[in-house]
Amino acid sequence: MIKKLFFFLFFISGFCALLYQTVWLRLAYANFGINAQVISIVVSVFMLGLVLGSWISGKYLIKLAKKYKIESLYFYSIAEIGIGIGALIIPKLFLMGHLWLLTFGQTNSWAYLGLSALVLSLDMLPWCFLMGTTIPLIMEFLNKHFTWDKNIFSFLYLANTFGAMVGTFLTAGVLIELLGFKKTLLFASFLNFLIALISIKIAKNLKLNPLRQEKKEEFKSFILKEINIKDKFILGLLFITGFSSVGFEVVWNRLFTPILETSVYAFAFILFLYLLGTCVGLLHYRNNIQKGKVLSTKILLQLLCIVSIGQIWFVDPRIGWGVIGVILCVFLISYILGYLTPKQIDKLSQGNPNTAGVAYAINLLGCIIGPIVASYILLPLIGSKLSIIFFSLPLIWFLIRKSEISTLQSYLRKPILIMVFVLLLLTVKFSTTFEEYMIAPNKIIKNDYNATVLAATLDQTDMRSKYLMVNGVGMTTLTPITKIMAHLPLASLPQNPKKALVICFGMGTTFRSAASWGFNTTAVELTPSVKEFFSYFFSDANQVLAKSNNQIIIDDGRRFLERTSEKYDLIAIDPPPPVEAAGSSLLYSKEFYEIAQTHLSKNGILAQWYPGGNENDKALQAVARSLIEVFPYVEVYQSVRQWGYHFFASNEPINIPNPEQIVKNMPLSAQDDLMEWNDYNDPNILSFIKRIISGKININQLLNSNKKIEVTDDQPYNEYFLVRNAN
Repeated sequence: MIKKLFFFLFFISGFCALLYQTVWLRLAYANFGINAQVISIVVSVFMLGLVLGSWISGKYLIKLAKKYKIESLYFYSIAEIGIGIGALIIPKLFLMGHLWLLTFGQTNSWAYLGLSALVLSLDMLPWCFLMGTTIPLIMEFLNKHFTWDKNIFSFLYLANTFGAMVGTFLTAGVLIELLGFKKTLLFASFLNFLIALISIKIAKNLKLNPLRQEKKEEFKSFILKEINIKDKFILGLLFITGFSSVGFEVVWNRLFTPILETSVYAFAFILFLYLLGTCVGLLHYRNNIQKGKVLSTKILLQLLCIVSIGQIWFVDPRIGWGVIGVILCVFLISYILGYLTPKQIDKLSQGNPNTAGVAYAINLLGCIIGPIVASYILLPLIGSKLSIIFFSLPLIWFLIRKSEISTLQSYLRKPILIMVFVLLLLTVKFSTTFEEYMIAPNKIIKNDYNATVLAATLDQTDMRSKYLMVNGVGMTTLTPITKIMAHLPLASLPQNPKKALVICFGMGTTFRSAASWGFNTTAVELTPSVKEFFSYFFSDANQVLAKSNNQIIIDDGRRFLERTSEKYDLIAIDPPPPVEAAGSSLLYSKEFYEIAQTHLSKNGILAQWYPGGNENDKALQAVARSLIEVFPYVEVYQSVRQWGYHFFASNEPINIPNPEQIVKNMPLSAQDDLMEWNDYNDPNILSFIKRIISGKININQLLNSNKKIEVTDDQPYNEYFLVRNAN
């Protein structure tokens, strides 16, 4: 009965842990920028805390409890209380760190990258450390008082992983959408406090059933025994499986994006699949323990090497498995690891919490280093395909060691090893990823720390047929829509414009159009490689950038506004598509519009592009509501292509002039720029402008009567939509 109760408590604890990771990652995006480094640091620090907590708990806390005759269950309760407190403190710590880091330059500067990693680490580490202390403490408590189970680690690990799987699903799929970030954290914090209260009650009131005296002395000696580090193979394997598995996870976020796209549910889906596979592998292992027929490490390594190398074929676009390929890839790898990892720790520890704590810490140490190597080194230098190969190679080395290969002749007698190396060669030579598969003239691919960026031309006879893709997702094309974002608001100003800011550079069309007016124009782009493609899309790009009043800054657009004191006559925003993209609400929320509002000069205009949508689109209604909640004056124009909406917002009345006056307000260079792509064969610029302003609609047509349908930082309405779409 007591084991079942602690299975439930560890289920809840795992649920809360992944809830925190999901919410903390999203809050980290808001405060430190939407980039691969933030993902890596959050995951790595999470693991680092578990490493330190598991190691210190197994090595020192249990001895401390014995020395002062304190029940280890009390330490466990204190840890759960601390975790609950951390849930409430983390958002404030992130905000403090965010404000402090505003003075440290662009997001691609080494100062910012290093300091943001340090701030994130210091903010999260204490609470993740407390999470790591829990398994050794409960191992000691259960083995001391109820049952001496040599496989107790895998029992608790299963409960924790199962809870984490459910936590991932419910947090991303339900809780954030219904409750928002603050209430979701409050709910999890309450659960941690509840676990602590139940544990304290057990420690105080439950009549314990101690082991018989002769077993008690044996257990006392066993529990204090130091880890036997002679089995270096197991310890090394635990490190490498952690290193490669979480390294794979980071690469997957780039490799799978063309299939799963950029929704918040894509990351949650990968994590859910990983935890599901781990749970199934754990259940298989626990079931095999009962039957006395546990799979050998050698067999598991053979399977792991084959699947690790072959996973690229699962998502090869020529095969076309799509989402099925993603499921097979993630599930099979996590299933094997879910069996292999607890098996190694059970074998090494034999139920000893000290040994289990240190062994688990070594596994988690690999989980820390893997994502850092993936995001900071491998992905920028060699891309996703070779990164997968890199993380597979250490697993092959351990398989060779386990196979006891000493000569070439002994190697040739191992058909599985031959198959592994043949598959490795075939994968390196013939497999392909989405970016490599795209066939187009003048295709260029660049990798950086944030993304894989591809630019290509579909038709050499039509230079407008160029496109830009980031991580396999189409960003934009050469379209007059992005020119209108600059020209219409600038031509409507009652004063001569002096400064413009373009957030989200893309191909650079809006930036180039604003620059054609001849005043100071600044663009902000998050992904460094995107900036490098400007000259690919426009032959005069270098001439535009040669002018001292034009600049492109690598930074998060929202963060840039917070760290500058400049005011602008135009702030043009074109968030990355789709509207549901993870983190996109940070450029659609009320709080963002409030920041932008303070950076508009008198009569200045914010131009917000909303792609797609119709009057029944609730995400569109939420964006419209957020705008009118902040700005007293908002105008809306449907795109000249009848797709998407131009929102123009200001602190003063917006008076769009008649077409003749708009033309008169535009310098000749701006007129030429607007008419550069005469899609509609308009005879002159006046005719084209009439077409543009004929798309005006009343913003009330886009508002929902429910005023709660809006985008805020706490409830990113456009990003989380599963519940409302199910109704």
